[in-house]
Amino acid sequence: MILSEKSLSAPVLDRRLSNRVLARWMIARGDRRVYPSRSHIDPRDFGKDWVNCVLIQLGKDIDRSRILAVGQNLRLDTRSPIIPTRLSDYGESSLLRLTVTEIPTLIEQRKLISFGGSAAHKGRPILYRSIILPLSDNDKQIDGVLGAINFREADPVRDGDKIEPLTIEMLGLVRSLSCMLPPPGDRAQYQRRWEALTRNPTLA
Repeated sequence: MILSEKSLSAPVLDRRLSNRVLARWMIARGDRRVYPSRSHIDPRDFGKDWVNCVLIQLGKDIDRSRILAVGQNLRLDTRSPIIPTRLSDYGESSLLRLTVTEIPTLIEQRKLISFGGSAAHKGRPILYRSIILPLSDNDKQIDGVLGAINFREADPVRDGDKIEPLTIEMLGLVRSLSCMLPPPGDRAQYQRRWEALTRNPTLA
């Protein structure tokens, strides 16, 4: 399954990062599981894409969920060498929180969620596209999330019709962009797809 513009009609960016991350998720899942486990996700497998990714262990309270690994672009601007380890350590306006804002929907629907829109980052408007994918140690209970976000600063002239506050009404649109989980398949097939997407970023 490759995400298409029809299934991802949210405004904004291309979907190439989402497709590459989805391909890695399917490789990690293999041909017998519904969901990969957290231990199947290795940041090194994502290459340069990992700077925009995050791996989360879900807690009973989502805000207390544990950040297991986070890419450079999603980390807080801080001089401290210690990386915050709880979702609650990241402000509501941070890129990391924006990436995973639809975790409750993912848990409820038990499938990947891809969404996009406009938001503010460092006081500037941005356009973004995010994907979050479910993880499970026992292949039943959703206990982890793999997330990724692609973004750019919005141009008021070019993107004026796309820049708007992230409102409850907009979140209604976001929830309509959830996608069915692709069926388990041949790991080698997904590996070839990921390699093709990596070699040729123009592929959809």
